[in-house]
Amino acid sequence: MKKLLSILIVMMSLSAICNAEEYNFEDYIYPFGNRTFSTLDTDGKTISMSQYSFVSEQYDNYLVEEVYIGMGMQSATNYYRYRVVNNTVISDFQIKQNRLTGSTKYQDKRTLFAFPWKDKPYTWSETEQGEKIEGKSEYVFVMFMGSKTKAIKITENISFVVNNVKHKHQRKSYWIEGYGRVVTYYTMEDGKERIQSIAEMPVIFDGVTELSF
Repeated sequence: MKKLLSILIVMMSLSAICNAEEYNFEDYIYPFGNRTFSTLDTDGKTISMSQYSFVSEQYDNYLVEEVYIGMGMQSATNYYRYRVVNNTVISDFQIKQNRLTGSTKYQDKRTLFAFPWKDKPYTWSETEQGEKIEGKSEYVFVMFMGSKTKAIKITENISFVVNNVKHKHQRKSYWIEGYGRVVTYYTMEDGKERIQSIAEMPVIFDGVTELSF
């Protein structure tokens, strides 16, 4: 009951602080109050499960990611304190807890979600733990479970340096009204796109196909 109450408080706060544009955040940000994703390796095999939910602590709201591996063993818990600013959901403080490495706190400005700005693509730049991210949110049409559906595509171009060598990767996620984020694709330097994480749906679901019209 306590967890359900926290979810309701957070969802009401998301709705209440929408600006005059009346962006319907509650229909896109994990609209069921929680959502489970499968994380896949390069061969398409599930390597972990992540469950997202909301908690409210005093005046702060958090998106919580619980990561499970193997036979349901919890390996990590990540907390993202967030606030709604105009058309975006911004995290300005993160706590990442790992069973092996312990707990680490960060104060990166991280865009968790963004609506296109007045129906036009919205772009931003930020840095997360040394990775530079160039983000863009735009409306597209996709084939989703057999139907043409309007979606928000969030593309993040990621660059970072390892041993003085610069790397560039790309992450694309698709968000659908009433479902939230449904799938995330990842592309490395080799140019091969793969599903990085996919939502557990009531029916078999293997991703979306973006339409060119």
